[in-house]
Amino acid sequence: RLKDQSRNGTLVNGKYVKDKSVQLAVDDTLQFGQYAGAQWKVTSLEPPTSYLQAIETPNLIIQLATELIYPDEENPIASFYQTPDRQWMGDFGEEPHVLRHEETYSLADKTWRFVENDPMQVTENNSKIRDDAQVVLRPIAKSDQWSLTIIIRNITLDLQIRAHHRILALLAERLVAKPEDPWMAVDDMVETLDPDGFLEWDEYYINTQVHRFRKQVMNLTPYGFLFSDLIDRKKGYMRMNHPNVELAGEEET
Repeated sequence: RLKDQSRNGTLVNGKYVKDKSVQLAVDDTLQFGQYAGAQWKVTSLEPPTSYLQAIETPNLIIQLATELIYPDEENPIASFYQTPDRQWMGDFGEEPHVLRHEETYSLADKTWRFVENDPMQVTENNSKIRDDAQVVLRPIAKSDQWSLTIIIRNITLDLQIRAHHRILALLAERLVAKPEDPWMAVDDMVETLDPDGFLEWDEYYINTQVHRFRKQVMNLTPYGFLFSDLIDRKKGYMRMNHPNVELAGEEET
């Protein structure tokens, strides 16, 4: 909706509106004030979102709110997520980048410009909510699978059983065993997860699972985005990034 609070009023489809609230529709034209040289057309009723725009191909756009993995979930090479303070990050397979307004980034042989366009959020102490939460990983009996649950105050986020939870479990085990040195080399992760090479787990496969994990938690409401960096990484290494992790007993299926 549009609510006019201006001194000179607003024109919606050529009709004068002042001190009123009107429902907008796609293709409506807006004119603010009396200057007819600047008119605006409504192209979408969706909330504004931040996006990446390809410099060489301007009509190629990644809408970060919906396209959290690029190019697709089957063969992802990048993922996008928000930190507790709503800062957009880009994970291109090594150390994640802070995405800054109007700066450019290289991805898939293209140069992309980031445009920050998210609506203002209500201020909330997200860091405390995140740090007070409990991350529970539980092995599934008679399998190599793991379930993941995140408990936030009186809310439980059930992330169910996913392949990428094995990576989280491995990093959690490292954190518990070596809290002073939680970083684990990706090569060591591959060796631990697939010592005989039968599963064909490699660095690319692990990166794929990390991207899928980030997308999974970003899609969980209301607090999923707070845990999108649960897997922290720098070049060649990963770690579990949370102070309250529990490796629980076996779960029967």
